[in-house]
Amino acid sequence: MRMKLSSLSFAIAIMFTGQSYAKSDQLTVAAVSHIANWNAVAPLSNNSLFAASPRWTGSKGPQLTYIDTQGKQHAWPDKSWNSWAPGKPTENRFVNINAIRLIDSQLWVVDTGAPDFGGTPLPGGAKLVVIDVKTQKVSKIYTFDSNVAGKGSYVDDLRINGKHAYLTDAGWAGLIVLDLETGKSRRVLSDSPSTRA
Repeated sequence: MRMKLSSLSFAIAIMFTGQSYAKSDQLTVAAVSHIANWNAVAPLSNNSLFAASPRWTGSKGPQLTYIDTQGKQHAWPDKSWNSWAPGKPTENRFVNINAIRLIDSQLWVVDTGAPDFGGTPLPGGAKLVVIDVKTQKVSKIYTFDSNVAGKGSYVDDLRINGKHAYLTDAGWAGLIVLDLETGKSRRVLSDSPSTRA
């Protein structure tokens, strides 16, 4: 009984104790778009940032945007890379960006290669594009053939560890392992319960 009373007293004391919270900084809006639905951002140390908007969201304008310190938005790395339309080549154009990562002044861009959500990647469309932030030039393009990003694939996200990149495939469930030195890629855990939600 004494233990119960002691616990009850402690609980009542906590209930009536005032709580204090550290004052937090206010959030500020870094950028706004009325034509794009951004699903990925990568901030730079100078307070500018990159933003990506997938085609399937109905966004208009560039898929990859550089937002400068004044808030102005620019197609990045240029308008040509953001100019894909049905019937145009896919090799040097973004078909449908879904993820970006900024690592050591290199922007890594994941292009699903599929114009529509849940669609099949176009030939040469599913790719990982590496862009040098300082020169604004594409330094490497890794493409995924239909054995790696096939029917129903939706190359979704990216992590890099050493000489390998690991990409998720949210459509044809699995992981893509890319050797960054050779450019060779392979699938692992295809249709495994561990890669399906």
